[in-house]
Amino acid sequence: MARMSDAEKLKQLEQQQRRIKAQFQQVAARMRASDRKKDTHRKIVAGAVVLKACETDRELKTKVWGLLDTNVVLNKDRVVFDLPPRPEPKENKS
Repeated sequence: MARMSDAEKLKQLEQQQRRIKAQFQQVAARMRASDRKKDTHRKIVAGAVVLKACETDRELKTKVWGLLDTNVVLNKDRVVFDLPPRPEPKENKS
């Protein structure tokens, strides 16, 4: 078997590097997707627990709805909680 030249060895290593980089990106993307799913699930469960507790705890309900009213700024999101819409920002035509 003939020995590879340095140029051939370099080309082979570059191809291997590209394959490893692609594999790394795939695994990293799967991990990010898994983390996002876990975070979304956690938020859904926490929200359900808080909303259920609001059904029986008037003080908590007042606090939670106040937080929602203050922090939910997009009208499309405010509708979900039956919050009154906020005025649309006026466009600057200067």
